[in-house]
Amino acid sequence: MKEPLDELEQEIVDLITPNARISNRSVSERLGVTEGAIRHRLKKMTSARSIRITTLVNPIKVGRTATVFARLIVAPASIEKVVEQLKKIDEIEYMAQVSGSADISLVMMGPSLDAVFEIFNARVLALKGVLDSHLSVVTEVVKHSYRLANIVDD
Repeated sequence: MKEPLDELEQEIVDLITPNARISNRSVSERLGVTEGAIRHRLKKMTSARSIRITTLVNPIKVGRTATVFARLIVAPASIEKVVEQLKKIDEIEYMAQVSGSADISLVMMGPSLDAVFEIFNARVLALKGVLDSHLSVVTEVVKHSYRLANIVDD
């Protein structure tokens, strides 16, 4: 398990989260430490995969206006193979193995509900081992935290 962020690292994250383009100089001035200390901590946090500096894209602006949540029930012997195949589907934006009434939970996005459903039916439901699914269409996003991102290896 990775070490939790210390107080200075958390303060750095709090400052760079709303604007990752903020200069190290501005961060160092606000926190009362040297620019070198900021650079060192940022490098340490990115190397440890505690943070990732990236670009956030508004999905609507890039044509992904339809979002569907899906829960899949998969034959236990097929879960690993199904996960590997699902990773290859670009329209799946998020996927996790879960416990409870389903085995896999995922979020798909596309230019229209028809397009998402077509891909879901042709590429997800067609996978050997997928036994059942439950879909929910997102009708309105009422809260989204851009700070919530699980940094995983692709």
